[in-house]
Amino acid sequence: MGEQPIAISQLNDFVFCPVSIYFHQLYYDTETALYLSKPQIDGKKAHETVDMKKYSTSEEILQSIDVYCEKYNLIGKIDIFNKTTGTLTERKKLVKTVYDGYIWQLYAQYFSMTEFDEYCGVLHTQFYMRKSLVCDIVEPFRVIIDRQTKKSVNLGQFKEKDFEIFGGKWCLKYEKSSEYSSVFLKAIMEYKEDIFLYIRDFYRSFMKGRLDVDFPVWRWE
Repeated sequence: MGEQPIAISQLNDFVFCPVSIYFHQLYYDTETALYLSKPQIDGKKAHETVDMKKYSTSEEILQSIDVYCEKYNLIGKIDIFNKTTGTLTERKKLVKTVYDGYIWQLYAQYFSMTEFDEYCGVLHTQFYMRKSLVCDIVEPFRVIIDRQTKKSVNLGQFKEKDFEIFGGKWCLKYEKSSEYSSVFLKAIMEYKEDIFLYIRDFYRSFMKGRLDVDFPVWRWE
């Protein structure tokens, strides 16, 4: 049996106070309110938005990702990673001093991410945690959704009151999701045969490695 993986969160504990790791294990099944101080409780509260993946609604922001680094036998979570800027963020309630433990945590997260597998793509950039090939396949069919959206707005099916602002963005209310999904699904099904043929030809070209020659073209009318 191999050695127990080192929890990334314990790196900061070890630098701050090694014995705290022992007490964390000792109180593992105990209600945290019985032994955590107010600053610790406030810190956990501030972290909830990340743990519940509600820190941001942007698709470019990855939140609370489980990671494992085989090289250094590390395991834990990445708080926030911006795919566009490549910024890795460790969420804290209040930082007055950057302790070595904070830096160690970020390095541990970084080394874990270097072992991520990239998703293969053709049109979209090959990147971890981004389904590049799936994005390639659905790209030509965006026009179906765009056209239906414009049509539904003009017909009064889609209304401003169906949306709410969350994180600085307009988001569809949950109770309206099935209604909107039905409208879009009906529009997509009108082209189900064309979509099937395109994906089939895309797959054949991709497997032959000849997308520069045989790349299928979907023409919308």
